[in-house]
Amino acid sequence: PVAYKNGILFTSEFVKKSVVLKAYLDRIGFLPKHIVFVDDTIKHVEDIKNTFSALGVSVTGLHYPRVAKNRSSWNR
Repeated sequence: PVAYKNGILFTSEFVKKSVVLKAYLDRIGFLPKHIVFVDDTIKHVEDIKNTFSALGVSVTGLHYPRVAKNRSSWNR
């Protein structure tokens, strides 16, 4: 499950965020020079960095684990 609302892409734990973001950017025909990505899970930050760095996109990845402490299920 993936959703887009108010400029934010939402994904579930079953879909790689890099795959979703790459598909979205391919669909709109845009590859940015730089991406700023914030996530509460370090593996997602690293995945985005690895995927987009390989495409020549610079990535500022920020791991923000405080969110994980107060985690609740995402309800569309």
